Amino acid sequence: MMFGSDLIVQQLARLGIRHVALNPGATLRGLHESLLSGTDGVQPITCLHEGVAVGLAHGYAKALRSPMAVALHDTVGVLNATLGLYNAWLDEVPMMVLGGVGPLDATLRRPWIDWVHTTTDTPRPIRDMLTWLDQPSSMDAALESLRRGHARAVSTPPGPAWWGLDQGLLDARIDPPPADGGPSEALRTWQVAPDGRTVDEVAGILRGARRPVIVFDRPLSDAAAATAVMVATWLGAAMVELEGAANIPWGHPLDASDELPGTIGTADALLLLDVRDPGAVLAGIAAADRPVIDASAWPLRNSTWVVPASSGPVTHRLVGDVGRSIDALAAALGAVPVPRAGGTDPGRAAPPAVSDLADDAPLDKRTIAAAAAAVLPHERVVVTHGSLAGHARRALRLSRPSQYLGRSGGEGLGYALPASVGAALALRGSEHVAIAFLTDGDTLYLPQALWTAAHERIPLLAVVEDNRSYGRDALHQQAVARSRGRDEARAVSGVRIDDPPVDLELMARAMGVTTHPTVRTFGELRSALRAGLEATAAGEPFLIQALSGV
Repeated sequence: MMFGSDLIVQQLARLGIRHVALNPGATLRGLHESLLSGTDGVQPITCLHEGVAVGLAHGYAKALRSPMAVALHDTVGVLNATLGLYNAWLDEVPMMVLGGVGPLDATLRRPWIDWVHTTTDTPRPIRDMLTWLDQPSSMDAALESLRRGHARAVSTPPGPAWWGLDQGLLDARIDPPPADGGPSEALRTWQVAPDGRTVDEVAGILRGARRPVIVFDRPLSDAAAATAVMVATWLGAAMVELEGAANIPWGHPLDASDELPGTIGTADALLLLDVRDPGAVLAGIAAADRPVIDASAWPLRNSTWVVPASSGPVTHRLVGDVGRSIDALAAALGAVPVPRAGGTDPGRAAPPAVSDLADDAPLDKRTIAAAAAAVLPHERVVVTHGSLAGHARRALRLSRPSQYLGRSGGEGLGYALPASVGAALALRGSEHVAIAFLTDGDTLYLPQALWTAAHERIPLLAVVEDNRSYGRDALHQQAVARSRGRDEARAVSGVRIDDPPVDLELMARAMGVTTHPTVRTFGELRSALRAGLEATAAGEPFLIQALSGV
């Protein structure tokens, strides 16, 4: 005999899902039991908050470029997970979200609790953040819906897909079980390519430009980035990395990221590859009559939830999957790999001179990056979060996008730690070293993710830059006080995480994570990172509290 939840888990396994992150809840009890029984090898990942579960799946999908599943308890679980789903939707990250519902049959509800947790429209708060939404009423419909929704979640533009699964459906006895378990073959996905005429027009513009510039923002796939670099080399185009990601191989001779805004200001054609806000590229730069080409999937979204990021003067759009757009443009240009003198690769230029930092140098973003570069194997590093204002890319000599997983999408706090745990889960058992450069304010939003890392033996090396403040907000408060002629010191008192300071080291140990005594200098951090590298190699998470500017 089988139960409905067993068939749901079987279908997840057929679709390539290996983990389901969840915070236990009554509407999930049948699904949770199926997972714990070992059905088809799909493993539950226990989390202490739904925000952790969704953030973990977000980071996992970015590291593996394959979706993970999340199970959310009815109503209250959905509400707790809302910000995480908003991040995933804006970041175009696929995710399978299984929502517990009901019982929809009111005669089966327990007094009080099932009534306040059962709503007439459970996904209403998240409806505009989903690529797929369904609440099937039969097992056959549920299995087919999982196939179709999975295909939609990973197609252009990707994002979270949601299924409402009633308790009655999950608990239904299946006797005898179907011989084949129901429909199982994964559907073909679709990646939208840009209009051919627009591609040809853009290719002509770039071919005729004297000073073309290609602008990167979010991490692309390794293949897409490699093709884009090939196009830049063929055109002789300067390349600019806005965020400090690794689309441009470290040391490439056409990398002009450190010459902003001069490079963009003098460009006679701009190609923006998956840039979140085109207007930000030209912010503070004098207007000029030049083509600005935006290649992204954003115009394919249709939502009332957020205003599209279209503040810039875009003249041409390559609408579709960015990888497909780059491939089409390379073909239209006739771009081919350019042989390099002596067979050298510009991404493998000579490393920078050995740092002359003294061991007692205080910590800031630059010294934290330098300490990491002195200890970690740069070819195997994956930065799960935190660019350290671009210093991480330069110091660690990152050479491909899969070595830096980017930002949250929605820019709300609480993403970095759960997503880093999820990325480290995806990389567990590989040769990669997952390191997160965190901040104290963000870490304190969902520190419960540390327990999941310890419980599941997820080898994440976490460095928390602790300045005992919401640093960016301090700048805002100072600016407001200055403009009003008021005391700047008093203005920042409300954004301090002090009096008392939070002992992040003690907090991590309380959740089972190995730590190092709090560090304050370059030399201390370098020693701590060596200890952390040994711990993660042994399969354990490790946290370092690094005091910065304190």
